[in-house]
Amino acid sequence: MILLDEPLSSLDPYLSLELIKEIEKLKLQFNLSIIYVTHSKEEALRIGNKVAVIDNGEIHQIGRSKELYDRPSSIFVANFMGLSNTFRAKVKVIESNYIILYSQEYDNQIVAINEQNNNIQVGESVYYVVNPTKIAFQSNNSNSNKISGIVSKVIFFGEYWEITVNSMTVRVNIDSNTPQIGETVDLYWNYETTIIIKSFKDELQNEKN
Repeated sequence: MILLDEPLSSLDPYLSLELIKEIEKLKLQFNLSIIYVTHSKEEALRIGNKVAVIDNGEIHQIGRSKELYDRPSSIFVANFMGLSNTFRAKVKVIESNYIILYSQEYDNQIVAINEQNNNIQVGESVYYVVNPTKIAFQSNNSNSNKISGIVSKVIFFGEYWEITVNSMTVRVNIDSNTPQIGETVDLYWNYETTIIIKSFKDELQNEKN
């Protein structure tokens, strides 16, 4: 077993990528078990077969990269994974297939799929998380959430545009029609991509601070 503690921290992007390739090659060639410590989401997702997200010595979640990305168990994990759209809401209705939230941020109802294992109650305060890559400016799906807002920021990142609408961040491909600052737009995302996270005490305390 090998322990690598922030091995790429002082390297430029090109050298970092080359070293990652070498680490992957050695791991396969010698069938190595590697504990890789990093603050980089990109390194964790690329290198780790299984990822543990830790804060102040406490493990928030352990799982495959896609599992942590698609279903983070806490706001800390969601933030580490780059899922920047995290908002507070109240649980309004719980049905057999759906959970309906009331979002004060947008004065709107938000719908999520009831996964039957989230152990939440009507009236409870929760977070909901929306992946920036799952949001679109139009939708033909009737099972979609919709909010409206004004574009306040448009940033070009080379591979995609990052667009801020009110407090919501959207990432779209560079070949997409990009709205302009000041433009009013509608945002859509499917019910199944709304992630509900229970409000843990430490996260509630951090929000108050």
